[in-house]
Amino acid sequence: RLVGSEMCIRDRTKASTLNFADLLLSSGMYQSNPKTPFVPGFEVAGTVRECNVDSKFAVGDRVVAATTVFRSGRHGSFGEYCVASENLAYKLPEEISYEAGAAILMSYLTSDFALHRRAQLKKDEIVLVNAAAGGVGISAVQLAKIEGAKVIAAASSEDKINLCIQHGADEGLIYPSGELNRNQQKELSSKIKELTGGAGANVVYDPVGDTYSEPCIRATAWDGRYLVIGFAAGQIPKIPTNLALLKGMKIIGVFWGAWVGMFPEENK
Repeated sequence: RLVGSEMCIRDRTKASTLNFADLLLSSGMYQSNPKTPFVPGFEVAGTVRECNVDSKFAVGDRVVAATTVFRSGRHGSFGEYCVASENLAYKLPEEISYEAGAAILMSYLTSDFALHRRAQLKKDEIVLVNAAAGGVGISAVQLAKIEGAKVIAAASSEDKINLCIQHGADEGLIYPSGELNRNQQKELSSKIKELTGGAGANVVYDPVGDTYSEPCIRATAWDGRYLVIGFAAGQIPKIPTNLALLKGMKIIGVFWGAWVGMFPEENK
């Protein structure tokens, strides 16, 4: 049952998504980890089973929510029931399925936070999105286009690039899979500069990390913003910080989950 003064809902799970972050969390490799035992799962779609008396929700409401796995240590979305804070829950329209609703929240809130609050993206700027065919990648492509940016989608195959183009990307860039050697890194930087008319990308959205990070930073425009989303390629990159000095650029960390925990009232 719900306890404490925080506005929460108890949700009956209808659908939940498996994110890369869930795999990291379950293996103890995430940025922050709850005490064991815990139920993993960051996002859920379902129906409200219980809520506070003065809640904005009612029992039976269809909702999507980010779950409080960090705070409670046991209420992740992979359980039959889970608990969510009201400021992390939203009503789900009838025309959107539970399956689609469960897949929306974390990707789009992460990308919205990254592009708008952290990077302060402006109309007509150039955005490079790495791993653009993934969940956060597609959401970044779509949100950047809504803002009026030019979007370059980077991915590892032509099929993935075609998917990104269908979702609004202006250009596609195929990079090799696996660890990049120095020649491949130089080639990647050159391709980015070519697609940006030599100016470089104003914003780089990077969930990949590893050997992909440095060539993207080298192809960042003056006063550019490099967004650290994650490290799906495996290793945390060692960035030559002189590049930030030479380009007058910013290297910006993106951790929506930590931010919303510290500033819940700002998550509107």
